[in-house]
Amino acid sequence: MLTPGGFIGPASTFITAPNPQATVNWRQAENVDGFLGFRFTNAETGELNYGYARLTTTGTTGFPMVIVSCAYNRAGGPIRVPQLARLGRRCGENIRS
Repeated sequence: MLTPGGFIGPASTFITAPNPQATVNWRQAENVDGFLGFRFTNAETGELNYGYARLTTTGTTGFPMVIVSCAYNRAGGPIRVPQLARLGRRCGENIRS
């Protein structure tokens, strides 16, 4: 899980192979509400873009998991993880950080 106020970008560590330890924070006894960082190559621009998704879970298995919102920096630069109180975007909306 990512800390609000932190950045997702070229200096971030991304997991590209299955790793059960990477999901342990999402499998808690209480409901989880947090951020997951991601990167992808934007087909329109050819740039590597960085983003975050706000996810919520219930139960101890991490399922069901719901994508509440997400955003990415279309310019290809880092993006700041917002404070929960400032969120309101729908998934698919992009922003410039």
